[in-house]
Amino acid sequence: MFPQFLNAPAAWIGLISGILGIIAFFLPSGDLVYIDNSTNFYFPESRSNSNDGSVQFFVFLSFITVFYSFSQIHAYFTTIASVLFAISMWRYKLLHISYILELLNGGIFLLAAFLLNFLPQNIIDFWNQMQTFNSKDLYGKTEFSSKISAITEQIFIVFSKLSKGDYLAISLVLEILLVSAIFGHFLGGIFKTRKNIKPTRKSSIIFNIITLGLLFLLIIYFSDMINFFKAWNSR
Repeated sequence: MFPQFLNAPAAWIGLISGILGIIAFFLPSGDLVYIDNSTNFYFPESRSNSNDGSVQFFVFLSFITVFYSFSQIHAYFTTIASVLFAISMWRYKLLHISYILELLNGGIFLLAAFLLNFLPQNIIDFWNQMQTFNSKDLYGKTEFSSKISAITEQIFIVFSKLSKGDYLAISLVLEILLVSAIFGHFLGGIFKTRKNIKPTRKSSIIFNIITLGLLFLLIIYFSDMINFFKAWNSR
């Protein structure tokens, strides 16, 4: 069956954004600085290893991941990831940096965001039931603070079930970790200063493929454990 989300206008926005990101990377540009994994740190300033802003970035990443997870934005994550991918690629172009391996790396994370649409139905149903926040709340139909409280309550419910060994809760938390990794990758590419841009190594790409693939397998495994035990108990 053709995925329903591909029929939405947001899907076209995501598709166009992804294409623009690839086009930006291959557009001819003068005075390009080529970065590959033969150089540990291309820019001398990157040797400072400064951690300034890392705590703020972690807090921001945590907030946006939780906000995504427990709101209706979840349905548009593929589009959001595509837009972030395009922005990061255009940023490298404006900085006159040819970052070949990062195009491949970004494509891997973008593929991971796309595959979130094909998770088991019980996980998708859970997020579809999350009606705790929508655009109407911003116009005073309901109190914004009450919606934030509802989101917080849902977070505690999921994590309380996690402590009890609930398999669906485990899958949901693993998916949130996956989303956090995707957000972190693209936001890091957008906001990282030029002096701190480091080449992507082939070993990093292999590590990302293994890590993202393992997270997907674990999400599917734990979500299916519910059906397994139901079938076992019905014998």
